[in-house]
Amino acid sequence: MDTHTLFELHSFIRRALSLNLSEAIWISCEIHQIGESRGHYYLTLVQKHDTEEEIVAQADAVLWLRQAKKLRRSLGKIYQQLLREGTEVRLQVKVDFHERYGYKLIIQDVDPTYTLGKIALQRQQTLEKLKEKDLLKPNKSFVLPSVIQKIAIISSTTAAGLQDFIQQLEENPYRYKIKHKLFEAAVQGVNVQSDIPKAIKSINSRKEHYHAIVIIRGGGSRLDLAGFDEFAVCRAVAQAALPVITGIGHERDEALIDLVAHTSLKTPTAVADFIIHHNRKYEQNLEESIFHIHQLSHQMIQSAHLNLQQSEQSLKLIGHQTIQKEEQALQQFSNSIPALGKLHLTSAVNSLNQHEQMLKLLSPEATLQRGYSIAIKDGKVISNAEQLKKGDIITNRFKDGDINSKIV
Repeated sequence: MDTHTLFELHSFIRRALSLNLSEAIWISCEIHQIGESRGHYYLTLVQKHDTEEEIVAQADAVLWLRQAKKLRRSLGKIYQQLLREGTEVRLQVKVDFHERYGYKLIIQDVDPTYTLGKIALQRQQTLEKLKEKDLLKPNKSFVLPSVIQKIAIISSTTAAGLQDFIQQLEENPYRYKIKHKLFEAAVQGVNVQSDIPKAIKSINSRKEHYHAIVIIRGGGSRLDLAGFDEFAVCRAVAQAALPVITGIGHERDEALIDLVAHTSLKTPTAVADFIIHHNRKYEQNLEESIFHIHQLSHQMIQSAHLNLQQSEQSLKLIGHQTIQKEEQALQQFSNSIPALGKLHLTSAVNSLNQHEQMLKLLSPEATLQRGYSIAIKDGKVISNAEQLKKGDIITNRFKDGDINSKIV
C-alpha cells in the first residue's frame, strides 16, 4: 500500500479544487460568527437543518479589506446590516485551499436582495402565525389611562432616539411631570428577540408602578428592524400587562411589533408628543368641564335671582291684591253695619212685641178675662187640689171680684 505525506494529500486536494472550482460560486448560508481585524473580516458560515437548529455544514470565510471597501461603496448603509451574526446571506465565494492553512472561502460579493427576500418571507410567516394565535388585538384592547405619568421605557442606552425622547418628554411646554424608568434591551441584532421579552416580563411583574410601556429606537434600515418582526418579540408585546406604545424609527413599512402594539408611531419624539398631547387633552377636557360648570353655575344663579325677583314681585302683587280685597270686604262690611243694625233692632223690637203680647195673653188678668178663676190660699195660688184639706178657707178670684170659700 502506498503512503503519501500530508503535504501531498493537501496538494492533491488543492489541485482537485482548482480544477473543479476554478471560478467563484454563489452559496446561501447563515453568518454564525464574525470578527474584524485591521479591516479584514473573518466569518464562520453555517448551514442549519430546515426544521431544527442543528448545524449540518460549517466553513470559515474571509472578506479582505480591499474587497470590503469595494462592497461598502456599492452597498451603502445596508453593508453593515448584511454582515451581522444571525443574518442569512447569499455570498459569492471563491474556494481556496492552502497546504498549511487549509480550506477557506474568499468572499467576493454579497447579494442583498436574497437577505431582504428571506426577511420578507419570514415576516409574512410570522404575521400569519400571529393571526392564527389571535395576537393582533389583545394589547389594543387596553384603555389608556386619562393621564400617563409613569412610563417603562424599553431601549438601548446607546439608541439614538432615547435621549431625544427623554428631552422631548421633560421639556414639554406644559411642564408635566412624567416619571420614566429604562429597562435596557438590545434594539438591533439577534439579541432583540431575547432582550425585549425579558424586559417586558420584568415590567409585568411590577405593572402597578407604570401606566404604559414605550419601546423606542432611533431609526434604521429594514434589516436593522428585522428583530422587531420576530415572533417572540411580538408575542411578548401582545401579551404585555400594560398598553405598549412603539416608536422604532421606521420610515415606510410597519414592523410586526407595530401591529400588535396598542399604539404605533414613527419616531421616539412622536411617541413623546403623543404622550404629552394625550395628557394635554385630559387637561383641556378638565378645563372645559370647569368652564361649563362655572357657566352653568352662573346661569343657575341668574335664573334663581330672576325667579326670586319674580317671586318678590308676585308676593308684592298678591299682598297688595289681598289688602285691597280685605279693604273692600271691610268697607262693604262697614257699609252694611247700619242696615244690619237696623235690621237686628227691628227684629229685636218685633221679638219684644211678640213676647209682650205673649205675656199679656198669659197674664192672670187675661186668664180671668177669659172666664177662669184663680184659687188663692194664704196669698199663694193653689195649682194642685192635693194642697187643700177639709176646713181650709180659700179665695176664688174672678175678673170682677173675689169670693171666699170653705173646703167641706
